[in-house]
Amino acid sequence: MVDIYTETIVRRRPMPGGSTLETVCKVLTIANAFLGISASLIFLVPAAVFAAAWYFVHQNAEVEFEYAHTNGDFDIDKVIANSSRKHVVTVDLSRVDVIAPVDSPELERFQHLKVADYSAKDPENPPYGMVCTLKDGKKLLLLQLNEKMLTGLKKWMPSKVIE
Repeated sequence: MVDIYTETIVRRRPMPGGSTLETVCKVLTIANAFLGISASLIFLVPAAVFAAAWYFVHQNAEVEFEYAHTNGDFDIDKVIANSSRKHVVTVDLSRVDVIAPVDSPELERFQHLKVADYSAKDPENPPYGMVCTLKDGKKLLLLQLNEKMLTGLKKWMPSKVIE
């Protein structure tokens, strides 16, 4: 059999209002820190809380997913703020029921499954749904597959990929 390796990186669209929330957290952190240093140390507590909120909002604002299809495995990694990488899931492609666009009739019978969203959340480019059996049961994975990735998956399992 032919070896297949395809890889793609999908950048998730930032959440609406995320930069505004980040700016608000930043301003409140600086203001409370200034008040804590100049007026009363009690203001350092909210400064720490707002700093932690600022950190988490910033981290979740820049999220990418890396998909790697290597022969019978499909790996998904989450890259946060271009600094940390976390392996999310490995799917054995022999345990996949179907891969189809989310709005296709082939996925209607799987609407009751748990959904894991690893897509770009781009309304102009709807994701594909991958129905697969994982360790914790059957799931519907939302993925942003490009033509190269679809071609590789279709070569590996032609009857399960619907375009």
